[in-house]
Amino acid sequence: MKFHIKTFETLDSTNIHMQDMMSENEIEEGFVITADFQTSGKGNSNNAWESEKGKNLIFSVLLKPDFIEAENQFVITQIISLSVLNALSSYTHNKNLKIKWPNDIYYANKKIAGILIQNTIKGSKISDSVVGIGINVNQEQFISDAPNPVSLIQIINKETDRDILFKRVLDEIKDCYSRLMLFPNTSWIERKYLDNFYKKDELMFFRDKDGVFEGRIQGIDTYGRLIINTVKNEEKIYGFKEVEFILPEL
Repeated sequence: MKFHIKTFETLDSTNIHMQDMMSENEIEEGFVITADFQTSGKGNSNNAWESEKGKNLIFSVLLKPDFIEAENQFVITQIISLSVLNALSSYTHNKNLKIKWPNDIYYANKKIAGILIQNTIKGSKISDSVVGIGINVNQEQFISDAPNPVSLIQIINKETDRDILFKRVLDEIKDCYSRLMLFPNTSWIERKYLDNFYKKDELMFFRDKDGVFEGRIQGIDTYGRLIINTVKNEEKIYGFKEVEFILPEL
């Protein structure tokens, strides 16, 4: 897969712009849209994504994983999360970088990167995946009501060349995606994903529709749903946005 990169100064959203282009023309796999600033950047469930102009990485990548069954689409989330984590790990050099289910990248208890994946299903396969990625790189102050942002400059105390980090993320995506094409058995991906799972096996509090409870994250099921074992030894399984992590006060 070769990347073809188109750069903009300002967009409403790189994911939205990618989808608009796809509706008008046939776009090849590996097409990348990046912007210095988004006016309507969104994360999962339409959460706003704050990003100071020219300080961070905001981009979308088009994949065409038509070799993946629709029921296995969570594997896209896993390989993208691992790709971003691997690229950032080359800067942080420690074990505080983790994947918070399903696809946020956390440093300690703070969010450094977010991912928004929008899949198109045709028949039983995934025809297109628009992968939106936002990484806090050189932004030193956050003014929105986002509860726990952190940037790379706040972690390593120096500015990072965004172009170099951008290339590292794309290289990681290419490597992981190519390996998935060669070895479609996803057990190796799930193992790496869970090895880097935020708060796995740690006793902590959660909140669901019935209230607050205590338990430990055990892993995920075949559909990417979160499995929690409560202190009452009850197994609970949650889809996205069905359970909230209650994090320590920062």
